[in-house]
Amino acid sequence: MIKVSLISLGCAKNLVDSEIMVGHLHKAGMQVIPEAEKADVVIVNTCSFLNASKEESIATILEANEQRGMRKRRKEQKLIVAGCMSQRFFKELPGAMPEVDAFIGLDQVTKVAPIIEELYAKERGAKALPENFAETVTRIRTLAPENPLGLYYGGLVARAEGDSAAAKEMWLKVLALIPEGSAQRDSLQREIDSLSQ
Repeated sequence: MIKVSLISLGCAKNLVDSEIMVGHLHKAGMQVIPEAEKADVVIVNTCSFLNASKEESIATILEANEQRGMRKRRKEQKLIVAGCMSQRFFKELPGAMPEVDAFIGLDQVTKVAPIIEELYAKERGAKALPENFAETVTRIRTLAPENPLGLYYGGLVARAEGDSAAAKEMWLKVLALIPEGSAQRDSLQREIDSLSQ
């Protein structure tokens, strides 16, 4: 179970947005905990209405990043920035704060769980893919075009290449082979749903 700590800064609207995120995290089966040092993911819900609140937001983000680097077990901890600062400076922040794993705009608070799941999916994919991955998948699909594993990995390659339609087509074939109600089916269905967003 993914443990998430949420630090909410600023106004009452941020508190409401934080509560909405907590609800969606619980619904996705994630545990929300108060201790950032024990979390797998830290979300800083920022404010940038006043210069002082912007400075507080930046200081909190940098402190969260520093804290995860100081603990051996927390180096893999994900850091997400949400809120109005993330929305207001969405073009500048990724370049200015490369230590942040994801930025969530005000219109994405209900998508916090899929964003976290995507971070972990990318990490798993990056660790699992050999250099000649695309060639291997093409060979598997050629030898056994209806092989579920070949179709699944082929979908990963298609998605990575920006071909969502091909990825969806392959994954729907795999989905048809997975029993209803299984965790694998639910996980793949979320991947398919994310392609149409």
